[in-house]
Amino acid sequence: MSRVPSPPPPAEMSSGPVAESWCYTQIKVVKFSYMWTINNFSFCREEMGEVIKSSTFSSGANDKLKWCLRVNPKGLDEESKDYLSLYLLLVSCPKSEVRGYST
Repeated sequence: MSRVPSPPPPAEMSSGPVAESWCYTQIKVVKFSYMWTINNFSFCREEMGEVIKSSTFSSGANDKLKWCLRVNPKGLDEESKDYLSLYLLLVSCPKSEVRGYST
């Protein structure tokens, strides 16, 4: 996540309280896609809590951030045993704070 100073918001956005000083921060968002195919997934024999991991990948825009996907075909624990669990994992990062999500 990169914080870049930017110009003040347009007048139509400034309907909030009046202040003597203020700051406006624009968050940089990088969008990319990654396809992971698991052949014969319906024949998966992993037990509850066991995982399958994708290979490591990056966003392309920032090769320093390394990600992988992890799936628990039979859930992570007894509570989730009837569900598939999918996780986006940050493998390596040069900075201390990065947020990511998948859709």
